[in-house]
Order: sequence, then structure tokens, then C-alpha cells
Amino acid sequence: MRSVTDLLKKVPFFQRLSPESLEEIASIGTLKHWAADQQIFAEGGAPDGMYLILDGSVQVNRMSHVGQSVLIATASAGDFFGEMALVDGSPRSVSALSLTLCDC
Repeated sequence: MRSVTDLLKKVPFFQRLSPESLEEIASIGTLKHWAADQQIFAEGGAPDGMYLILDGSVQVNRMSHVGQSVLIATASAGDFFGEMALVDGSPRSVSALSLTLCDC
């Protein structure tokens, strides 16, 4: 499992921060666990932050205009998702579902 600070370095918002700043951001994060097939957040929900995947995999979906779920991306350990919450503060534009046991 990679360290949180190593993962933060991959996120464009954080790439220019000092190691000390990355450590500070990592220290305020919360480790969350999901079983397989659990909803992490729902499209239209409140933007509560972004997620770094420490272990497991996540599917990101969006509802089409005809009400069908459309796969946007699949992410796994080392990836991040939900970062738009940091940019615009708007309701979630996608849903995220754990595909496996997942630590973020």
C-alpha cells in the first residue's frame, strides 16, 4: 500500500506543495472502508471531499438523459476520484461504487 502523501503528489491540485504541506493534508484526511458493491457517494449528493484509493477498486458512473447508468471510469489503488468537489463545490456529477473491498 502506498503512503497517502505519495498519492497526494499525483493529484494535480497538490503537485506543487511542499512535503510538509502534503503531510499536513494527509493528517487531516479520514481513512474509510467499504465492502464490495457499496455506494461511496451518489450523483447529486453533497460534495464532501475527494478520495484517494489506498486499496481496492471503484467504479464511477453517471446517469444518461434516458436514465441509464453509464460507466465513466474504473479506478484502483493509487488513483483518485471526486476531486471536482474541491474545485466547484457543486453537487456530485457522478456516482461512485466500490467494486471490491476498498480503502480510501
